[in-house]
Amino acid sequence: MKSFKLYDIDQQIEDVLGYLVNEETGEINPIAEAELEALEKEREVKIVNCGLFIKNAEAYIASVKEEESKLRDRRKVFEKRVDWLKRYLEAHLPPGEKIDLANLRISWRKSEAVEVDDTADLQTINFSNPELVELTLSLKKREMKEYIKTTGVSFQGIRLVEKQNIQIK
Repeated sequence: MKSFKLYDIDQQIEDVLGYLVNEETGEINPIAEAELEALEKEREVKIVNCGLFIKNAEAYIASVKEEESKLRDRRKVFEKRVDWLKRYLEAHLPPGEKIDLANLRISWRKSEAVEVDDTADLQTINFSNPELVELTLSLKKREMKEYIKTTGVSFQGIRLVEKQNIQIK
């Protein structure tokens, strides 16, 4: 039997079901019955293979995430080491003093930065000069879900929906 895609098999099963029973005599067509059994077996094999592929892919994704985590941790260690060494040099190299060698140049440059401490009133600044303040809002979906479930109160454009999620183990 030719190998089909899962949606093709589903369509063929529907087609076979159309002529499985003789409408005049009520008898089951043995050829159609055999074809239906073969299609159902092929459908099951395709579904199992898809599930196994997903399971393997999820395992691969988990291993990639683990490696990403390890690499990120290593990168952070080196970033902290570099930051510490820069602060160390800043503490021991007076501003303006330069080191200029064939393979290394250390120098100073001026820069400006805005520092914001806890006493800054961003709401007042936002009210008088909104172009200077960026506000970021995001919905806390877990908390919203619990709020809707416990109070029964929802908001415009927000609703609690029940979904079916496939699980492959």
